[in-house]
Order: sequence, then C-alpha cells, then structure tokens
Amino acid sequence: MRALHKKDEEAFTSVALEKGLTVDGKKKMDAVQVEAMLSEAGLCKNSARILFRHLNQFFERSFFELEHKRRAFLPELNFAPVVDRMVLEDKTVIDYWFNEPDVMLKNQINNIIRPDKLQCVTSVDVTVGGDHGGRKFRMTLKILF
Repeated sequence: MRALHKKDEEAFTSVALEKGLTVDGKKKMDAVQVEAMLSEAGLCKNSARILFRHLNQFFERSFFELEHKRRAFLPELNFAPVVDRMVLEDKTVIDYWFNEPDVMLKNQINNIIRPDKLQCVTSVDVTVGGDHGGRKFRMTLKILF
C-alpha cells in the first residue's frame, strides 16, 4: 500500500476517500456527534477545548464542528444558572445556584419538534432524566416518535 501511495499519491488518496478510508479536510463530526462524544466521555467545556487543541495540533486540521456552531445548535448549554443566597437564623450564609430544567426542556422541545414533521406520527414517548455526579448535574431528554 505504501508503494502504491508513493507511486501515485493523488490516485491513491482519491480511492481512499471514495471508500471512506481516510478523512478529508471537509469531513467533520457534526454538532450532535461531538456533543454525544463529550457527554459520554464526561468532558466539560474546558477539557474538551484542551483535547481539541491537542488533536488539531497533532493532525494539523480539525475533525470536529466548531464550538460556536455546537453551542448555537444546542442552546441549552448556554442557560445561565440562577444564583442566590440564604441567610440562616444563626447568621450562617449559604450561597447556592441551580439551573431551571423546565426552561431547558421547553427550549429543546421547541427546537427538536417541528409541526411539519409530525403529520405521520402515531405516538410520542418522552423520557427525562438527571444525574448528579462528579460535582456536575447532567440532564437528559429523549423524545421517540
């Protein structure tokens, strides 16, 4: 294979691209694929940036959708938390924050469901879940049509 590649690199590369054996500069993981990968790996935004930076430097190109495009496609990642403070009777101050899951659900349902695509739907199953682990809360929404 190396000998064929050295003999006619252009033809070899075009066949490899045609057969899906290599990644050209245009083929990238889309926003959903990248976010699914990061979620499954449990990587936060900063860790993902570090990982992508190292991969981009090593491979001299990006294989992933740009972060601002992922954030535009998945706007629930941009919901600001509600930050508040509670003062107990003994003057102890407790600072806390939380995200409003109902706001995220309403937003995502409006982004996912389009009326023009629902004409042939006979049933809809909705699953909502959450997990608080590793000092992070992750909420999931799955809609099956």
